[in-house]
Amino acid sequence: MNKWIRITTFAAIVGLMAMAPATAQAPATANDWRIVPGDRMGAISFTMSLDDVLKVLGPPTTTSSTTSSVSYFWEPHLLRIATKPGIPPQGPIEVVSTGWVGRAQLYRTDRGIAIGATEDAVKAAYQNEELTTTRPTDGIMLAYRRLGVSFAIVNNANLPPEVRGRVGIIFVYRPGDPNRSATDFLHFAPTLAPANNIAFRQALAYAIDRASVARSLVTLSPRVPVPATSIQHPKLPGYNPSVRGHVFDPEKAKVLFAQSGWTGPITILVGPQGNAFARVLAESVAQSIREVLEATVVLRPAEDFATLLRTFRQGAAPIAIFAWGSEVQDFGYPSFALGMAHEYFLTETDIKDLVDRRDPHAVEQLLLDRALLVPIVHY
Repeated sequence: MNKWIRITTFAAIVGLMAMAPATAQAPATANDWRIVPGDRMGAISFTMSLDDVLKVLGPPTTTSSTTSSVSYFWEPHLLRIATKPGIPPQGPIEVVSTGWVGRAQLYRTDRGIAIGATEDAVKAAYQNEELTTTRPTDGIMLAYRRLGVSFAIVNNANLPPEVRGRVGIIFVYRPGDPNRSATDFLHFAPTLAPANNIAFRQALAYAIDRASVARSLVTLSPRVPVPATSIQHPKLPGYNPSVRGHVFDPEKAKVLFAQSGWTGPITILVGPQGNAFARVLAESVAQSIREVLEATVVLRPAEDFATLLRTFRQGAAPIAIFAWGSEVQDFGYPSFALGMAHEYFLTETDIKDLVDRRDPHAVEQLLLDRALLVPIVHY
């Protein structure tokens, strides 16, 4: 489960959100009640700092802190914003959640789920999405971590009867767990032009100035991004420091790009532009490729992260940028290479053979040699 959600029991959140009088003002427009998983809840989005939130909502009604997070509450049941301890007011927010009664029930996801929805309604609305279910002592958590939204089915005797045993809290957070190890990659679909050309793929791999990309993301991530040349995250078991990855080499990139013969625009499917981290990452990668290869690079934002993953998985985009994180339920965990090869590259016979043999180091090196996966930053 997302650690920001796991650190506090449902009962504790219920108690904290019920402590103060209703003083906050409602969002200004009807559209501001919309929940976009992984992006925003009403007027509050992950492009905002805590300072930005305070300008919109005013001072919080109450606050609470643990060793892992600081929470700010507006009204007993309207909004909760969580950040990491020590993050300055200009730093990123991590989790937004809403409680179970009053005006909070006006919030609704882009698939129609609001406070008071049944467990069956949530599962029907997100039936094609990856679900992690956990069962704390006082309810059920339905976590769609790749989307960035979780729903707490709360069985607490203190709740109003109309929401008891139904969705009592909705959490929105950046897609994936903000506390897990993750890496962003340039992904290539080997059956689609121009990504079916190995010289083209390698040209882009050598054209990315990863150090520059990492510097552009420092203020947007709770963990410091570092340039990545390996597929496996260096903080996870199975990291191989001797793996042969790609480094920034403009001259080699230019030679390979000329060999590829590609003269058209380079179109890259990227995350929703409302997500600051995804937007800055994509723009930094695109700028690096433009400057080195003197090529036209077009960023094609997906409506949301679920659409991005679905589009790439269905073979409808030759190039995409998205992250892979450490999830214990993933195939081959903790190996990123095994997990992604199993997810996206089993059509390559020799890769499938290595995956079937559970050989993470061989899979990682083969994916890098063919530049099917190009690591950008670890965080």
